[in-house]
Amino acid sequence: PLLAKEGIKERLKSHKIQRDSEQLSNNFGSSNGFSFKSSQDNPFTFSFQIASPVNKFIQYVIEGIFHEGNEIVLGRQKLNIHRIETLPDRLNGLTGLYGLINLTLRPLESPLFIKKPMPPGQQDIYLFPGDEDYKQLLNQNLMHKYDTLYGKPFEGEPVRFDFHAIKGKSVKQFTVFKKGLDGSTKPINIKGTLQPFTVTGPKELISIGLECGFGQNNSMGCGYVETFNRDGHDRQDLN
Repeated sequence: PLLAKEGIKERLKSHKIQRDSEQLSNNFGSSNGFSFKSSQDNPFTFSFQIASPVNKFIQYVIEGIFHEGNEIVLGRQKLNIHRIETLPDRLNGLTGLYGLINLTLRPLESPLFIKKPMPPGQQDIYLFPGDEDYKQLLNQNLMHKYDTLYGKPFEGEPVRFDFHAIKGKSVKQFTVFKKGLDGSTKPINIKGTLQPFTVTGPKELISIGLECGFGQNNSMGCGYVETFNRDGHDRQDLN
């Protein structure tokens, strides 16, 4: 999910891009951000999704892919485009009492990341569901994105977040490397939750979360979610 700083009110549906790898059989390590093997007889196939509230952004991405002849390079791996499709609007047809909608979501291997800013000289604090200020910072982040996109503050009700415990891993951590203005490379640790959650609130803010991502560091891939149907008997509400 990416948030472009343009005051464009066009809505954009998510796009799914599926790619097949070519005849390389090397094993790639963490320096490329991924590791897999493939060959001409046994290709490695994967798909990923892109979402943005800015129509032109998706248009440029797709046009750029086809301009390169249906082939891109990811690290040292050449990939062929197999299929590009538009996914349905997840909010289409949803209505609720007093204009509020209710939707259960889960991170798509893309953790929700919230970090509480601290005074200079003190280390920022990672927050997780159940921590004080966690839901408040999630809402502030959504409203900031709304303000950035539309050039005006959001004046409606905030979103209610209800997180649900899951069996197995609920926290995901990874490291990205960011180049500074002085040319040096600095490692940045990203740690967030993979817990599913239910949102109840105005469609405008929930739409921002679906198209831009929930939480912080969306440009690094954090906060992308999918709709999720879950039996209420096997979850624990963390309010």
